[in-house]
Amino acid sequence: MRLERFFVAFFLVVVCQGFSAEPIAEREWTSDAGTKLTASAMELRGDTVIFNSSDGRQIDVPLARLVEADQAILREHFMQGEEGQDAKPEEENVEPVKKGKGEFPGEVRENIKAGELGALQTYLAAYIPSSVKADAKRPAFCYVDMRKSSAETLDKFKAGSEVTGWLVVLSTEMSGGLLEEFVDPLAEGWLAAMKNELPVDVERLYGGAYSSGLKGLMQIREILGDYDGVLTVNGSFSKEDTGLPVCYGLVGLSAKIRVNFTKYFEKQAERDSLMRFTADGRGDASPDDYEDGMIFLAIQYYSDDGARKPEELIGFVDRLLERIQAVSDSDPERAYMWIKQSEELKKNDAQQAKWESLQTKLGQTESCKAYYTGFELFEDLGFKVIAEAESTVDEKANKKIEKELARMKEELEGTKWIPVIESYGKED
Repeated sequence: MRLERFFVAFFLVVVCQGFSAEPIAEREWTSDAGTKLTASAMELRGDTVIFNSSDGRQIDVPLARLVEADQAILREHFMQGEEGQDAKPEEENVEPVKKGKGEFPGEVRENIKAGELGALQTYLAAYIPSSVKADAKRPAFCYVDMRKSSAETLDKFKAGSEVTGWLVVLSTEMSGGLLEEFVDPLAEGWLAAMKNELPVDVERLYGGAYSSGLKGLMQIREILGDYDGVLTVNGSFSKEDTGLPVCYGLVGLSAKIRVNFTKYFEKQAERDSLMRFTADGRGDASPDDYEDGMIFLAIQYYSDDGARKPEELIGFVDRLLERIQAVSDSDPERAYMWIKQSEELKKNDAQQAKWESLQTKLGQTESCKAYYTGFELFEDLGFKVIAEAESTVDEKANKKIEKELARMKEELEGTKWIPVIESYGKED
């Protein structure tokens, strides 16, 4: 049975102690919103029920999200024998379980019907972050990749989705051939499925694309409506792509499309957009890159229109500060980038105090300050030098680029920009 949006998978940070009962055999459970889940109840950890669904997945659901009758069954079964047990001394308590790398507490939804193209049934897959409540409508990040996408494709967006609180939605049938012939019905099915099956505010859509998927993203814009922001990875805008919102553009410094990418990005993207060079040629971006892009777009939104949605704003700032704190030691340059980008975000007193503390800590590191300076240096290189070249084989322009990169290498020594600089000349 397909799960509804509030059956969200939660990874616990506590370990249940004491009596452990046998699992409850598979049966139908009902949420407080009336939707059903067929599953075996394996255990009750604190206030969370661990289910094994009928299709073999583990689903962790807060006990309070079930109807009272189901809560009573679970308490009676799993909590018998706990009363009267001596509590262990505090110093013997087990340390909280921490989420491992790649573990995210949101929900993956698969096989969401999105219309038919003749005999072909099309589907969406979506990731719903754990912060989305049952009755909420949140922005969605719609991703297009002309390669075969699947629910596994969502993995690279989960970190960004959890911080922003935005859903990620993609089509598992999208391809160049289908788009050429069925762009309107594909987009119409996509829009209808988001409206009817997902907690998406279809008036707040963001677009993301890899390589030639950008063309598809722009094609379905005619039906989905104008995006509030766009993230593109090694996909160049064209002169027809007018009226673009704020954009986050990633392009390999060694990519052959770098000249056209920089030309059109500068002309077409909104003023507050950010272009970023990578060392990966024309390859796809990493999960960290996608997280950076989604956070950048969310910061832009919640610094402007999104500031009028205080509940979303407060939640986003809390999650962002938590994320900055989490990476401040392992990846301080990246943490400092988010600190600088979020300067204009409206914060409450507690958030402002935490932000200032992190700014002070990270701002004392010279490599952090140099890394942030690198964004401006690379944008100058892109828009003032690379965009002026006739092509990637323009020898005069290439000598000028090499000279600028040599100067930048000295200024950015010891930062994460060095592998990007050293990738130049290694044409893909």
